[in-house]
Amino acid sequence: MAPRFDVKNLYFLCLFIGASLAASYNETLCCRYIHESDYDAFYDFKKRFSKHDPQIKMFHSFTGSGCSMRGVFKLEFGRGDRLLIDMIFEDPQGWVYNLGDSSTNNGYGGDAGTQSNDAEMQLYGTLSGYYSDVKGSQLAFGMANNNNVRATLLAGDHCVTWYNECDPTSLNYFCSKGWFALNDDHDSEGPVNNDLYLGVNRAIGAPELVGKGVCKIGFKWIRGSNTY
Repeated sequence: MAPRFDVKNLYFLCLFIGASLAASYNETLCCRYIHESDYDAFYDFKKRFSKHDPQIKMFHSFTGSGCSMRGVFKLEFGRGDRLLIDMIFEDPQGWVYNLGDSSTNNGYGGDAGTQSNDAEMQLYGTLSGYYSDVKGSQLAFGMANNNNVRATLLAGDHCVTWYNECDPTSLNYFCSKGWFALNDDHDSEGPVNNDLYLGVNRAIGAPELVGKGVCKIGFKWIRGSNTY
């Protein structure tokens, strides 16, 4: 389904994208180094630094150390909100991240029947997204993994935009009624909610599916402006 892409999406991505750690740390017009002051919530797992936001909560506690810290965030959206998620990697492997609409998403569009709104995207070998039960949990998109240093996502109701390695040619976006349901959408299996869940170095609802590589993560709310 082709979305109406708002140029504001690119602006917000551009504003918060940082310089690749594989390159110099000099700022450019649309590419700068990640800094905690830019975000509403920020976590540096290597330095064990955290900055919190009341709508970004620990859903499954984090364990481990450094870029192998694993846990799950609950992301509580207000009406019309979008959320920018900015991740810095070092040698990502396995289940690097899993962003989904259900608290029990366990990869490939499944969640053991907790919600019918259970769309999810995952970085595991390839970057792929799966529709919710509304569209039969089918593959929505899939592409080669180009996330070696940095990935930035902008998630909102029924849409996601992503941008890799500070490279504007990598900009992708996807919208569908079978995607993230964040506007009081009916759910035939569970309670209505406007939340997403982010598994870091693991799948959301399957703690045995693990990975490594996420070293820093920042969250920035864009309030009440979901106009894809």
